[in-house]
Amino acid sequence: MTDVDDRTAATGRIGPVNTVVLAALLDAIVIVGFATAGRASHGGAQDASQVLAVAAPFAAGAAIGWLVLGAARRWRRADRISSGAIVAAATLGVGLGYRIAVGAGAPAFLVVATLTLLAGLLGWRALVALVRALARRAASAGAR
Repeated sequence: MTDVDDRTAATGRIGPVNTVVLAALLDAIVIVGFATAGRASHGGAQDASQVLAVAAPFAAGAAIGWLVLGAARRWRRADRISSGAIVAAATLGVGLGYRIAVGAGAPAFLVVATLTLLAGLLGWRALVALVRALARRAASAGAR
């Protein structure tokens, strides 16, 4: 193992590249999960192509959000709530914009999509923040 691997193993922390990969994967899971649940709740077909057709504009928006994170040099902090807000704004802007443009933007869908994707894209980041805060608290209590 390298020194970086030793430090990672000793602290339980993952490196910045792994953080980015994990954050992107979790965002993708949220988006595909949203599309899958939406198709299922309306009795829609569940084959991969139809789920991906629903998810694609939202995934494209998330990709734009990730590009913004990269341009702002925030990709190493992709697991922070503020970074999630950037990804969520792009995801919703592009995804909902597409749905409205093609005439598939029923008001109920817009509300449900917004609430679901915000909960997912920001929710996992909020859990990370909570775990970090609890870990800091435990570390400071142990240092006494």
